[in-house]
Amino acid sequence: GKYVIILINSFGQDGDFSQKTFHTFFKSYLANDWGNLVQRVLSFVQKHKKGLIPSTCNPGINEGPLESWRKQSLEHLESCIQRMALQEYIDYLWNGISLTNRYIDAQKPWALAKEKNAQEHLDTVLHTALLMIRTVAFFLQPVIPLSSHQALDQLGVDPSRRSFIFLNDPLAHQALPAPFPLFPRHILEENEKNL
Repeated sequence: GKYVIILINSFGQDGDFSQKTFHTFFKSYLANDWGNLVQRVLSFVQKHKKGLIPSTCNPGINEGPLESWRKQSLEHLESCIQRMALQEYIDYLWNGISLTNRYIDAQKPWALAKEKNAQEHLDTVLHTALLMIRTVAFFLQPVIPLSSHQALDQLGVDPSRRSFIFLNDPLAHQALPAPFPLFPRHILEENEKNL
């Protein structure tokens, strides 16, 4: 709870800790933005790549903004920590989440999966999205540890390699476990009933 309260303040809610505000934030930002990104990408990999992380990644102009975001993330977020700029820290991560969601919408992996000649492009899109998810999850660990650890579990990241020094580890071409929602619908529905 305390982590979400910090996040609510970071998104400009001006200290409103009501149950309704808590639920709205939880559903809009955590479930719809972060949770949906993790679920949609991992479910797609499970369905169309037999749960295997694609080994092929040939980034081009479309991947440029995401590559830049990732390369700048450590230096920028370390600076935020040193300056105790929590809101800036959170904003940067949510920009990365939004950037990845827009990238997926623009690249349309569901359409690429139907084209025999587009499989290398599809692998690059999925590989790029998985790298972004892993990077965000790494940096969200101090803020919302449970969902971050669950995302890293689903990405097959060894618990001993989740500190920032392993941020540039290559994604292993490995089978991933079956994905599950970070924020299950029944919890959201139960919260709505209690409002």
